[in-house]
Amino acid sequence: MAGKSKRIEKSSGNVFAGIGVPGSDQELLEAKFAVQIYKLVKARRFTQAEAAGVQGAETLTPSPSPAKRERTAAPAAGEGRAASSTIAK
Repeated sequence: MAGKSKRIEKSSGNVFAGIGVPGSDQELLEAKFAVQIYKLVKARRFTQAEAAGVQGAETLTPSPSPAKRERTAAPAAGEGRAASSTIAK
């Protein structure tokens, strides 16, 4: 890439703000909190059940991956099945 200059921009320290995510400060705070929980669980060598117990949950139920959520999402209004406002006579 001879002759092309690269534009380098100093980071704000918040990747969510850098890519324009609404509520970026809250997103960054939640991400930092999740990292601290991860480090604590790893340091104490908790099993999933032990980690759930510390959180006050009976069992740990992981959220489905984004790809799985897309596959299992309900059809949008007007897709797939008749709308609920349709009344059969």
